[in-house]
Amino acid sequence: MPETQIPPQDPRAEFINASVWHGSLDRAQEILGAHPEVASSDIHTAALLGDHEAVARFLAEDPANATAKGGPRNWDALTHLCFSKFLRLDPARSEGFLNSATALLQAGANPNTGFFEENHQPKPEWECALYGAAGVAHHPELTKLLLDRGADPNDGEVAYHSPETLDNRAIHVLVESGKLTQDTIGLILARKFNWHDDNGVHWLLEHGADPNWPLWGSRPLHYALRHGTPIHYFEWLLDHGADPLRPDRNGTVPVAEAARQGRGDVLELFEKRGVVIALEGDDAFLAACARANELEARKLAQTDPALVGRMQSQYPGMLADFAGAGNTAAVRLMLDLGFDPGMARIKPDWVAGETALHVAAAHGRQSVAELLIERGAPLEAKRHGGWTPLRVAFLCLEQQSEWTPNEYTLPIAEALIKAGAGVEAAELTLTAAVCLGRSDDIARLAKEASTEEKQKALAAAAYNGGLDAIDTAIALGADPNAPNVGLNPNATALHNAVCSGSLAAVRKLVEAGARVHAKDGPYKATALQWAEYFVRESGADNIEYFQREGPRPKQYAEIASYLRGKEGTSSP
Repeated sequence: MPETQIPPQDPRAEFINASVWHGSLDRAQEILGAHPEVASSDIHTAALLGDHEAVARFLAEDPANATAKGGPRNWDALTHLCFSKFLRLDPARSEGFLNSATALLQAGANPNTGFFEENHQPKPEWECALYGAAGVAHHPELTKLLLDRGADPNDGEVAYHSPETLDNRAIHVLVESGKLTQDTIGLILARKFNWHDDNGVHWLLEHGADPNWPLWGSRPLHYALRHGTPIHYFEWLLDHGADPLRPDRNGTVPVAEAARQGRGDVLELFEKRGVVIALEGDDAFLAACARANELEARKLAQTDPALVGRMQSQYPGMLADFAGAGNTAAVRLMLDLGFDPGMARIKPDWVAGETALHVAAAHGRQSVAELLIERGAPLEAKRHGGWTPLRVAFLCLEQQSEWTPNEYTLPIAEALIKAGAGVEAAELTLTAAVCLGRSDDIARLAKEASTEEKQKALAAAAYNGGLDAIDTAIALGADPNAPNVGLNPNATALHNAVCSGSLAAVRKLVEAGARVHAKDGPYKATALQWAEYFVRESGADNIEYFQREGPRPKQYAEIASYLRGKEGTSSP
């Protein structure tokens, strides 16, 4: 069982620490339950809870409370409010937070208040209240209030963190305020590339993001390539005027970057749009590999016998980049030409040791992973953190990222295990054990599993359409109506089952008691509305990223029909 929490020596201080930044509300709620007096102890705890009446009372008692600092972090009340977990996780308190913030600002609180994060590397970083509102809570109304009162959105932190969600309402408020510099808009766009957020990218390009703006020395096409974005992003960028021949500060044009990233599809698109592909030397060789032009690649390699060895030495992460692009034909050609399937990155430090197999597992590139396994890629190679490729796959089963969730992670994990990858060295999780059907490991891990770990297992089981896995997770105590933990954390297991495209998985959850009227957080949409979205977007004329060939057929139309019937016969 999880460890029992030790009663706090200073309930107020621990409540404040447990109520800010990221993470769940569990500890804060526990303290509040045991020490209800904490809630109204001062203006700082009142602000954390969005208790407008208490905030107003403290301001009436002493207007200086609007700017007074206090608590274990020595923050003022508006900073506590903007970084409150209750603001982020308890929508029912939203009006109270807005009223409290309005009262504080009217009483003299600084809309540009904040604090220095002393642990930030390489040096302390100023974290402003607007960052809390837009980049942590992603709260559009509070973001607008702060902007209207004079908050500056161009500090870098707001732009960097506000895109870390698929709920883009706060970003819309930021852009439509008219206060953003092009550097700030460009950073938001680059981060949306990082998140592979179709709606976010397209909306930003439609609302003033410059497709050629040089941010930190690189342009949007460079960032889109380095973040491995799908091909339609490049179509949108070109439609809005992006120039594939404009270099970054190092002189690299996007055409050359596409070759280096193994993006034969992007090179083909550039040519279709009339761009002349005129590369030389190593870039010409990489372009030939990216386009799986074996004749040209072998010709260039024969002309320069040292080419493969030199490139492996100078660019040890090259094969990993090609693997990450999902370019199986290119990876096969490079292996045929003598590239080492175990070549690994050296830098940056946080990915040192990363091989092509690690990246294929992380990006859900099943065919590339299977090819690398077949060609003898080292199964136990460890990247920074001691992660093997199988460890990466296990983490991807339960962690949201720009590449996850995807339906290829589980088959990749199965292929690695079948090839002999060590399960123990990969630190098997309950989620992985449940999804892989490893009954002995499930029984062992379940003894120490937290409620959160069980919900992670259900979220992954539903997303992967695993009928037995869904049964197992529910039998362990996972709640089919609790918010997801891990994959699609702002939705429910039923939403995840819709994503799987498996009618049987949807039916199983409904029969287990999943509420069909439950809505996700960002879009306030039911599972039926998700299914209807997938039906619309999977049409022949669409090119949405989720349409990649999958290991199982999708039953979105059948799911929509089933849920439509269930919504009509159940109470909201």
